Amino acid sequence: MPAKMLNMLFCAALFCSGPLCGRVCGAPQDHASSNLQGASKPVAQNVQADKPSDQDQTPMTSPPPPSALLKPGAPSEESSQQSNASAPPLSSISENDAKSASPDQMLEQAMVTYESAMDFWEEGDIDNAFAALDTSYGLLLAMPDQDDPNILQQQSDLRRAIARRIVEIYASQETSVGDTKAAIPRVQNAEVEAEIRQFQGPERSFFLNAYKRAGLYRPMILKALKEAGLPSQLSWLPLIESGFNPAAFSPARALGLWQFIRSTGYLYGLHDSQWVDERLDPEKATDAAIAYLKDLHNTFGDWLTALAGYNCGANNVLSAIKRQKINYLDQFWDLYHTLPQETRRYVPRFLATLQIVEDPSRYGMSLPEPLESHGCDRVNVSRSVPLDAIEKAAGLDARSIIDLNPELRRKITPFDSYELKIPLKTKELVENILPKLATSAVPEYYNVKVRRGDTPAKMAQRYGISLDEFIVLNGLSSASRLRPGYRVKIPIGAKLKEMESGSMQSAEAGSSKFIIYSVKRGDTLKKIAKLFGTTVEALKRDNKLHSNRVQFKQKLAIRKHD
Repeated sequence: MPAKMLNMLFCAALFCSGPLCGRVCGAPQDHASSNLQGASKPVAQNVQADKPSDQDQTPMTSPPPPSALLKPGAPSEESSQQSNASAPPLSSISENDAKSASPDQMLEQAMVTYESAMDFWEEGDIDNAFAALDTSYGLLLAMPDQDDPNILQQQSDLRRAIARRIVEIYASQETSVGDTKAAIPRVQNAEVEAEIRQFQGPERSFFLNAYKRAGLYRPMILKALKEAGLPSQLSWLPLIESGFNPAAFSPARALGLWQFIRSTGYLYGLHDSQWVDERLDPEKATDAAIAYLKDLHNTFGDWLTALAGYNCGANNVLSAIKRQKINYLDQFWDLYHTLPQETRRYVPRFLATLQIVEDPSRYGMSLPEPLESHGCDRVNVSRSVPLDAIEKAAGLDARSIIDLNPELRRKITPFDSYELKIPLKTKELVENILPKLATSAVPEYYNVKVRRGDTPAKMAQRYGISLDEFIVLNGLSSASRLRPGYRVKIPIGAKLKEMESGSMQSAEAGSSKFIIYSVKRGDTLKKIAKLFGTTVEALKRDNKLHSNRVQFKQKLAIRKHD
């Protein structure tokens, strides 16, 4: 870097608060009240206190700031001069004076300047925010090569933070000033156009059907997005995730409108049991998706990169950013060729969806009338009752209750209290007929974890059932591959030819007198006893338990009833 540029960067960064101030500005060198640790909004101080005289206002030329490199279309000379009017003026100092600042001082001042940029942005002072970010970045560039790993890591972290904030500020200006959450930039490129052609041709039927179903769920999603302060365009994300099908199931075992895998769903409060899988609950899954998208946006600073993280996981995107040779090039289109193939289609697919729904005639699409959401009532059910039995007894349309409660895995209410969604204006009717309905039997199967090397034939033989029964129960074929760790259904009446690892010795291997139950989250002995129609004392006796405590995934032998 030329000595002149280095000098200018140092002067702009130190802002009359460092040991060089007296020699540059002619001010006294008593800095007890203005040091690196106590500096507040250094850019603003410089603008107010160090207004240059007419004699000092000689034109200077310098390379474009980092923010200019990130924005397509360089600003004109006139607009650059206007922007620089509010930026801190740069003086010059000797190279020897510049070198007298230590790396720690330079890094500290770069951080202070970065924090000032955030303050300016919050106050709506975009010009000073950019000026402070440029100065902070320039100071990092001016630092000599370092061997200290801590300083190197801090440099890298701050460089990334500066780049993200520049992207975020530009994105906020593309929609509404000051609203950083409402910026999903429209992009028209070859990748987006390819996805538009897919929806116009091979996937036209899918798109139109999904658009029609969207009417059932978008009003609820739009309301939740508005309350969270997120852009309304995100309400179209389920179209490419699930086709607005709340029961959608992917090969990666993602479920529901928002296609949560089990682990991510659990992180965002979506629980599952043998009765309920909340990933299939449109309302709860929407709340979880909004929380997840917020976290991703806070991590990456722009919506397209956040959406890439939603598809392939934040860690995969962070790894792609880490592999970038130029640290500030970390937007989605910078990372495009380093992301998984599915993600490279996912974001353009979403942008294509937005363009079609916002201007369908431009793309030769005639969109159908969306289905209307009629809302629902809710009623508390305290025992297991089949949903179709409630529909039939109440004289309701088939699947009218089932479709409102896709999270009920067995189409039966759980054995304990559950708030059931029912059609509007049917609450009194349903409450009157519920006491007359019989309680449903407990589920007729339980879940078993697949081991390495298992096949449908091996598992059917192990549990003493026919291969046909096994594949029908699990929706498989005889050639299906079973992945280790997945769970399959086994009829409760099946003979166990060998016990799961860790089962109790009191349940004799191969005995048909017991079934093996894996303890779920939230289970207690009392709940399990009620589920299987036995007593706490019997469970403790058969499993040689000395207390009422059970642990998650603990195996219990449960005696069958004759």
